[in-house]
Amino acid sequence: MKKFILQLLSFTAILIILLFPLVFFKIGGDDLKYIDNPIAALINKHKRIEVLASPRLIIMGGSNAFYGMNSARISDSLSMNVVNMALFAGIGLDFMLEELQNNIKKNDVVVLSIEYFLFPDCYAKEDIMRYYPQGKKYLKDNNRPFYEPYQNTLKVNIESVQNFILTPLKRGSAIYVHSRTLNVYGDAVGYLNYKKPALPPAEKLVYRYYEGIEKMNRFAEVAKALGARVYFTFPPLPVSDYKTNRVVIEKYYTDLRNNLKIQMLCDPAAMVFDDNLFYDSHYHLDKDGREIRTARLIAMLRKRVL
Repeated sequence: MKKFILQLLSFTAILIILLFPLVFFKIGGDDLKYIDNPIAALINKHKRIEVLASPRLIIMGGSNAFYGMNSARISDSLSMNVVNMALFAGIGLDFMLEELQNNIKKNDVVVLSIEYFLFPDCYAKEDIMRYYPQGKKYLKDNNRPFYEPYQNTLKVNIESVQNFILTPLKRGSAIYVHSRTLNVYGDAVGYLNYKKPALPPAEKLVYRYYEGIEKMNRFAEVAKALGARVYFTFPPLPVSDYKTNRVVIEKYYTDLRNNLKIQMLCDPAAMVFDDNLFYDSHYHLDKDGREIRTARLIAMLRKRVL
């Protein structure tokens, strides 16, 4: 019995020694370079916005802006520092605006490219806490277990090892999308040279008075007090979706015209594109669509902002 207890203690000690680095040190460092998850891109985006000098053009929205901008072209055309803070709709409008509010400075120009009826709630809390725990301050979620950071480090390390082995194999796929591949400005670029999947059928929007209008108005007031300017643009939409949802979109546009206290750069029709200019969803423009949308946005910014 005594021998068994000694063996058990020895095994436990060895296990603790082996697990210690996996719980306290991240494989791939704080950049999580082996993690292929769009949430981890928050690391890259915040590193840029925290050091970039003002005045800055800051782009925010869901994946329509993450996958549909050429920020280098915008920067060159307008002679401005640009950072694309957009990621995907799942982080929710509340997180987006809170995140911006804590990072804007005097003379910044903020462009909100918000998907239609984007929900305010964040549906990616667990991923944010795992890959970008600093984002907790934008969630205002203080009821987290004390052991969560250590548990998440262990999960990230296991995932890093899996990705290190499997990602080179997946990358050979004709439609593989490396969701963490972004350029220095924060644009998604990993998908640009891969084969396009078939675009799904048009999605039907359901009208409601959008609660995000008041949230964006409050954000604009804060930005104004800080000396920044805020503008709104509609997200890109395929022709098929626009035709399917025209009545709902017109009601939504009327609500914005009557109640949004942020200058709109365009009407919804100005951001409608041919169906064949989209990549894999109704908001993700492909390589060519991205350039056309960027050119339109540059023209709008020149006319209405600069």
